[in-house]
Amino acid sequence: PMLAGCSGFQKHGALTLMHQNVLPERLVEVPLPDVTYMSTVYDHSGGAAGNVDQGGTPYHDFLVLSTSTKTLVLETKEELAEVSQKTEFNMASPTLASGNMFERRAIVQACKDGVRVVSGGKKVQELSVAQCGGSGEGVEIVDAMVAGSWVLMRTSDGGVCVLTEGSDLQLKPQPLAL
Repeated sequence: PMLAGCSGFQKHGALTLMHQNVLPERLVEVPLPDVTYMSTVYDHSGGAAGNVDQGGTPYHDFLVLSTSTKTLVLETKEELAEVSQKTEFNMASPTLASGNMFERRAIVQACKDGVRVVSGGKKVQELSVAQCGGSGEGVEIVDAMVAGSWVLMRTSDGGVCVLTEGSDLQLKPQPLAL
């Protein structure tokens, strides 16, 4: 919704348009062919906020981009820079979901072949589909979501798997009673 009105006086008069919501201003547009998933994550592995602006407000450390065949990781500093080879994210397969856990001290990345926990750019834990609760050979994760202290996944055999925060940046499978 928008409200139009007149404001000002004589030569300082103007037509004013007021919006009820925020309208983003597009500064740069870059085509991203074949990108199927995009997410930004923090990396507060040392306990303190990673990247902070001049006001001390933390901003995201990595941009995770997934294509139909692989994952790319970009570092978000003054400029975006690809750091895929410098980190231990799973680059070989597409990312289905990523997000922060453990009070932003770790990043969880869910791919079709398993889940990886990364902190400070280094792999802390890797769980296969079978370790997450998938049954049978050839079963893959087809959908996932990282929310709060939970990772929820749906597998190709119709199963649902849940992982929760454990100790020392480790995820632990949660049995489901449906």
